[in-house]
Amino acid sequence: MTMKGLAINTVAILGLIVLFVVLIKLGFWQLSSADKKQQSIDAREQAMNVAMTQLPDAGEVEKHHAQRVSLTGRFDFEQTVLLDNKILNGQVGYHVLIPFYPNADASTDMVLVDAGWVAAGARRDVLPTLTQWQGIERVNGFIYQSELNPFIQNIERNKPISFPHVISQFDIDEMTTVFDVSLYPAMIRLNPASEWGYGKNWLWQNRMTPEKHRGYAVQWFALAATLLLLSSVFIWRLNRNQPELLGAMNNE
Repeated sequence: MTMKGLAINTVAILGLIVLFVVLIKLGFWQLSSADKKQQSIDAREQAMNVAMTQLPDAGEVEKHHAQRVSLTGRFDFEQTVLLDNKILNGQVGYHVLIPFYPNADASTDMVLVDAGWVAAGARRDVLPTLTQWQGIERVNGFIYQSELNPFIQNIERNKPISFPHVISQFDIDEMTTVFDVSLYPAMIRLNPASEWGYGKNWLWQNRMTPEKHRGYAVQWFALAATLLLLSSVFIWRLNRNQPELLGAMNNE
């Protein structure tokens, strides 16, 4: 065997080893992700069982995602915000965000309550007719913090402010400017059991469940096992067909 052939075989074997290690690490990474996702689900379910009567500190809102709350205060149905491009059963619509002024929370002046989904009309310049419920002084729901997409710009950013005010995403800085108050950096999703509101079919997690993570882990481990088997066959054939390998290493 020439030195060139020996080098090619050595590189191939090293490449197989590296690929095997990568596949194993990917499998364990998926298992770790499954554990984290399960812990997140368990924490959310626990938070949903006990209602807080005051909003958590704004600086700790991430720790209280999906926390159940029961607050008293005042709604302002005259200054409703419509969160655009929300899909339900294949139909485009809005989430209706209603300003709520809590009575017992001095840390924030206002929080937006997501009252649910309403369908958009055939003409997007014609906004849906909204209901103004009377006598509601309590909100029961769950804290929800949405992620800000830097590639989305709110469609009415440069237009005069009027209500209902249409936005493409919940931008805390812009909403603070719109209402000119201390705004809580998360929304409250109305409890589906509430007798008022719109469509409240909430989704609390992405489609990647712990079971899917574990399924992907099995696939990565299966690929690693297949690679190990094929590598063993490759090395066995290499040694069987080229018995001069060790001699070439010594002579050259």
